[in-house]
Amino acid sequence: MANILRETVSANGNSTAVTWESRRKDTPNRGTAWVYGTFGGGTASLEASPDGGTTWVAIPDQSGTAITFTADGVVNFELYADQNPIKASKTKLRISLAGATTPTLNYVINNAN
Repeated sequence: MANILRETVSANGNSTAVTWESRRKDTPNRGTAWVYGTFGGGTASLEASPDGGTTWVAIPDQSGTAITFTADGVVNFELYADQNPIKASKTKLRISLAGATTPTLNYVINNAN
């Protein structure tokens, strides 16, 4: 399992956008997201972009509910990335924080495949 994002934030906004690459054809990439620290009343959301960072959408859990954190937590998720090696670098991942007052949050995203 490789860390693709490890970041600490102290304000609302978006983490660094990182490339999410598929490693096995026709199989979703499995990952783990950790969010922990002081939330300051905010909500952190796990998001993906299919077009290199122009459009961002929430990543759903297995029940179809957007993955969010309002307290320390960890979640496993699955996400397909484009199988075309020329386009694979366009799939991006980030964590977005909103509604927080003086947060100090740590983000870790691991790619398990």
